[in-house]
Amino acid sequence: MRFRRTDDKYIELRAAFKQNLIKYMNRDGMTHAELARALGVSRSSVTRYLSDDEKTGSMPNLDVLEKDDPSFSM
Repeated sequence: MRFRRTDDKYIELRAAFKQNLIKYMNRDGMTHAELARALGVSRSSVTRYLSDDEKTGSMPNLDVLEKDDPSFSM
């Protein structure tokens, strides 16, 4: 499923994704670099995932997340 950055559902999903990343980083005492290694992405990708800027903030493609982790489903 594809959303535009301006879609309410995308904004909601991105906020939840960001909050989950922050929760797990805090719980495990992880840096951006450590989280990037754990997710198999670049540190700059993690920075974009955690960004508050609507133009530069992002999240992984949901199709990719679901393919990489079958337990992730919508």
